[in-house]
Amino acid sequence: MIGLGIAALPQKLVAEAVGLLVEIALVAGVTYHYTAKHFKLKEQAAAAAQVAANLAQSEANRALENQLAKAKQDALDARTSAQTQVASVAAAFRADSDGVRNALAVALRGSGGDSLAACQQRSARAGDLLADGLRVQAELAGAAESLAADARAVRDYAAKQQALTETK
Repeated sequence: MIGLGIAALPQKLVAEAVGLLVEIALVAGVTYHYTAKHFKLKEQAAAAAQVAANLAQSEANRALENQLAKAKQDALDARTSAQTQVASVAAAFRADSDGVRNALAVALRGSGGDSLAACQQRSARAGDLLADGLRVQAELAGAAESLAADARAVRDYAAKQQALTETK
């Protein structure tokens, strides 16, 4: 059969060979089509997975942003409450200080016929009161400075967190 060509082969055998070649070509074409479609589906699945990951990250970022916003609002509410309390205490202190000042003036004034010892005793009590007042004032000034430093630190932290949130 070698060298005789297709004409020497039986017609049925040639038809079967041609049929098999056609089937092989069809299978190869279908295989190529499904392989290409498979790769396209894999690419789409990968893209969908990336979109899902991005969406999950976005939701996590949004949840964090909401937590930070709530923490910031809670801090602002606490600050407003503290400021209201401080203003109330300051007003009460101012009202009380006038009464204390008047009572101290009356106690220190004495009467015109007091002895030297009585005057010295009143002067010593006044000195003790003034020393106590200066000590308390120094303690309050130190506490106020400490609170102011804490307030500045919280304010700076809140500003940094807000800047981080805005950059995302």
